[in-house]
Formats: sequence, C-alpha cells, structure tokens
Amino acid sequence: MRDKKLWVFNAGPAFNGNPRWLYEYIQRNRHDITCYWLCYRRKLMYRLRTMGCRAMLFDSNAARKIGSRAGVYVVNQNKEVIQAYLQGVTILNLWHGVGCKAIENSLHSGILDEGIAKKHIRNNLFYKRDMLFLVTSPLMERHFKAQCSIDEDKLIRAGYPCVAYPHPEEAKTFDHQIVQTNPGQHLALYAPTYRDYVGDSLDEALPDFDKLVQVLREKNLRLIIKVHPNMTKSRTFLHMKENS
Repeated sequence: MRDKKLWVFNAGPAFNGNPRWLYEYIQRNRHDITCYWLCYRRKLMYRLRTMGCRAMLFDSNAARKIGSRAGVYVVNQNKEVIQAYLQGVTILNLWHGVGCKAIENSLHSGILDEGIAKKHIRNNLFYKRDMLFLVTSPLMERHFKAQCSIDEDKLIRAGYPCVAYPHPEEAKTFDHQIVQTNPGQHLALYAPTYRDYVGDSLDEALPDFDKLVQVLREKNLRLIIKVHPNMTKSRTFLHMKENS
C-alpha cells in the first residue's frame, strides 16, 4: 500500500526547477506530507542535507525503503529510468518549461531520438497509467497531449510551481537595472535551446564574438543571452562570460 502523504522528488542531476519549488512549498506549508529528494550523486545529497533537506541516493537501501512506500513521485520530465521500487507510484510530471517544439512523440531524428524511443518502449505503461501531467494553458495542453500522449483524465491544469510558489529568499534576480542604466538603449534576447547538435552550436551561431560586441555598441544594443543548461560548458559561452 502506497502512502499518499509520502512524496519523493527528483529534477535530474540538480536541485532546481518545478520539483524544487514544489518541494520547498510543501516543506513550508504542508506539514502533513513528508518529502524526500532522490539524488544521483553524493555531492548533491550532502549539499541538500546541509540545507536541512531529506536527501538520499537512488541506489541506496534507504531510497528503496522509502520509494517502495511513497505515494507520489515528482519529476520534471518523462524519466528514462523508473526504478523497480518506484513502479506503481503516482508520477507527477511538472515538466521543465514550455514546449512548442518537437519533443517525445515528434522527435524522429538526432542524437536524442534513440534514447526517447527506448524509454517509451520501456516505460509506456507507467506513462499512460501512472503519470499526471501539469499543463499551464490551453496552448500547452494541446501541445503536450500531442507530444506526450497524455489522456484527458491525466491532466492537471495549473501554474508552474517555480512561478506560483517562489521562496521569498530565493526568488530574486540580479540587480542589473538594465533599462534604467541607459533608457535609450534597445534590448535583444537570444535564448537558444539544446537539441541534437553534437558540436559547439554557439560557436556556429556566434562565430565572431568580438565583432558581435562591436556591432552591439555601434547600434546601442544590449544583448541578453540565456542558454540551455547543457550549453554552459560551451567554449564560446565561457569566452563570452569572461569577456562580457
């Protein structure tokens, strides 16, 4: 018998995204629910424990004991691996952002395609039977129903926890005062996403960073670049950080 007041969480290799904000909210406001964060690496587990979080490794005896009783498993993607002790748990998929691109069912080429095909073959029963999926608007509802084969009775129509329940001490941005610094300056945003490119996609998109800076100054433009987390080790991105 699974305990609906016992929840386990994961957001890949990090403590972030919608699972983190829901975890924080429940810790502060729902004392009737006990939460645990499942980790792939000891470094994250130790860091979370110093923050006062209940954290354990996926492959530990403690995780198997807790996971076999947990009633809810909060994630931010269609997990590739659903551990044997978690099979049958209610999966609450909060996703990791807006869709509006080829994901899951519609991704038919590239380096991500084989892994996605394998996980759908392996986990299709759990996705269809056990997973609830958060959708934030009619547009996102149509998108995710098509991309992830979500049935009507598995949808949760609500806002993302990272927007609705920010921690008052954590939910803040850098105090750049961009607009006030130079009111006549125009702003531009470049927010590329990581898909199936093997090389340094930023290097091809922005082949001459020094020239880019020169043009931005001539045009009185300020360029804000927000890259996908998987692109933060890009040689071009690191060069931009050092020289911006």
